Amino acid sequence: MIQTCRLALALALLLAAPVTTEAQSPKERARVLFREANKLYSRGMYLDALQKYRDARALYPSFKIDLNIGATLDALGRRTEAAAFIERFLVQSASAPAEIIDAARSRLEELRKKLARVRVTSLVEGATLWVDGKAVGTTPFELPVYLEPGRHAFKLERAGHEPVSRDLDLGAGEQATLDLTPRPRARTPSSQPAATRPVERPAPDPTLEARRRSRTLWAYGALGAGAALAVTAAVLYGVGASQGSEAHESYRAATDPDEIEQRYQDVEAAQTKLVVGHVLIGAAVAAVGTSVYLFLTRPGGGSEAPRVSFSVGPCGLEMLGRF
Repeated sequence: MIQTCRLALALALLLAAPVTTEAQSPKERARVLFREANKLYSRGMYLDALQKYRDARALYPSFKIDLNIGATLDALGRRTEAAAFIERFLVQSASAPAEIIDAARSRLEELRKKLARVRVTSLVEGATLWVDGKAVGTTPFELPVYLEPGRHAFKLERAGHEPVSRDLDLGAGEQATLDLTPRPRARTPSSQPAATRPVERPAPDPTLEARRRSRTLWAYGALGAGAALAVTAAVLYGVGASQGSEAHESYRAATDPDEIEQRYQDVEAAQTKLVVGHVLIGAAVAAVGTSVYLFLTRPGGGSEAPRVSFSVGPCGLEMLGRF
């Protein structure tokens, strides 16, 4: 207790500084709280002082406040927590006065003789360490974990990993190293194969289907008309060519004026049939082209979409269509 009081008296001056009446910045408000905590500590009101120190550290983290917290915890008999805060101060206290560093180091050595400390290592970062059912921090650990002598249960947990546990029997002044590395949790394959989801086809649009049917009917109608015109044109062309040849020969052989007139009319009739045949062939081609266009532009698609391909055959360029 004498050493603790000596350390506390040294700490009382560590952050003491003139404070303005209105603390504007977090650092100034922390100084106000620090000064109030020093007064409470000097009166032996350690719990109240500890809260003030913690509030000051929340506003302005400082290794100097860590030492004051450690001294207050030491005064309360909470040795493991006190050792942790004092060691944290010593790790970061390069700019602290030499006499305060010496006092803190001396007190830490005394605590180490009475406590056990464990350095926990792990290859997994962000894992939570539990000691005797109490969370003490997350990996990686820069400082050792201080514990009272005895048997302690260690457990390291991290999401997606198998937790790992160890028990240690520790004596006063003992230092141990404990490696706790949880393994990634293995993925368990499903006992049943996943059912194949059927391909969802969109419901047919009635309006679209009606337009498709209408255009299909018109396409077939145009195709039928084209076929009929082609047949008619072929008949007229054949008849006209045959009759025209005979009429032309008769016309050249005729000598009577009336017969010449009659044969001339026969030649004109045959030529008219040929002309009509040519016109009908053109109309047939136009009808077939219209039919192809209507088939190709029908609403819908997919496997029912028309296909048209061209190839060179014995009769020249041939078109193959699937409608």
